[in-house]
Order: sequence, then C-alpha cells, then structure tokens
Amino acid sequence: MEIRSIIDAVDALIASEQTLNELKLQLSESTTKLEAANQSLSVETTEKREVQHELAALKEQHDVLINEKVDLHHKLAELKRQHDALTNEKAEVNQELAQLKQQLEGAQAAAIDTNKEAELFQLQAKQVKEELEHFFLLSRTQSEVLSASDRLNGRMISLLRQFAEESN
Repeated sequence: MEIRSIIDAVDALIASEQTLNELKLQLSESTTKLEAANQSLSVETTEKREVQHELAALKEQHDVLINEKVDLHHKLAELKRQHDALTNEKAEVNQELAQLKQQLEGAQAAAIDTNKEAELFQLQAKQVKEELEHFFLLSRTQSEVLSASDRLNGRMISLLRQFAEESN
C-alpha cells in the first residue's frame, strides 16, 4: 500500500505540476493580455490628453473668433458710416464730373481747331523742307561744279606755265 500511496502521491504531484504549468501558462497569457491592455490604456490616456489639449486650443480659438467677430461688427458699423459719407461724396464728384465733361467738350473743340492749324503748319513746313532740300542739292551741285572748275583752272594755269617755259 505504501507504494500505492507513493504512486498516488506522485500522480497527484504530476497532476499538480501539470495544473501548475497550466496555471503558469494562463498567468503568462493573462500577463500578456494585461500588458497589452495597459499599453492600450496608456495609448488611450495619451490620446485623451491630446484630445484635451486640442479641446483647450479649440476653446482658445473660439474665444479669439468671438473677439474677432465683435471687432468685425464694430468695423462693419464704421464701414457703413464711411459708405454713407462716400455716397454723398460720389454725388458731389458726379456733379463736378458733369461740369468737367462740358469743359472737356469745349477743350476738344479748341483742340480740333488747333490740330487743323497744326496740320496746315506741318504742310507748310513740309513744303519749305522740300524747297530747302532742293536748294541744298543745287548748292551741293554748284559747289561740286565750282570745285571742278577750280581744279580745271589750276590745271590750266599749270599747263600754261609749262607751255610758257617750253616756249622760252
């Protein structure tokens, strides 16, 4: 019997060891799951902090936008006042413009008359220029003829001297 009780004790010990190994395996799996859950929790906590920071930044932006909106309402009121003033000024400018258009029409009529006179003077100047060119060309031709005459006279004098020297 003693052997039997030793065998039973060994069997019980083996069964306990198997149970212990299974428990260790379960513990390892649970530890892995716990670590994964902790890591996931850490990521979620980090994400939560980031979301809280983003929310705080958005609240700040919201406050800034509200202040800007108030400023824009003030600016809009000022722009409306300026618009009314500019509308009045525009009416005055339009009256002035009508007067200036009348003056411009008078000035354009005068300019047309002046242009006609200028065209007449230009035509006369062109005629004078053509006459001057004609006389210039005549003068140049006359100058060339005189130069040629001077050369011929010089040659003639030279030939006459030679002839006189040969005759002597």
